[in-house]
Amino acid sequence: MPHIFTNAEYADMLYVYGFCDGSAITAVEECRQRSPMSRIPDRRVFSEVFNTLRECGTFPTSHVASERALQQHVEEQENILEMVQRSPTTSTRRLST
Repeated sequence: MPHIFTNAEYADMLYVYGFCDGSAITAVEECRQRSPMSRIPDRRVFSEVFNTLRECGTFPTSHVASERALQQHVEEQENILEMVQRSPTTSTRRLST
């Protein structure tokens, strides 16, 4: 499950990302220097947060992530049921792969 940050943490990420002229690698190092005791986001998070804010006008949220996970889980269950209907004698070991 991906780490979900607070809006304040996302705002700080954007500030540092801009301060580093959009360089995610430099932004990670800057975050380490500024607050070594806090959790440091992966370099990809900086550009993802920036792009999400730019395209959607909002920060990423845990609500959206949990909805996506639920949708993936439902689709996976439906695929398994469909495989069993097509071939009822298929072993559970084969279904798990």
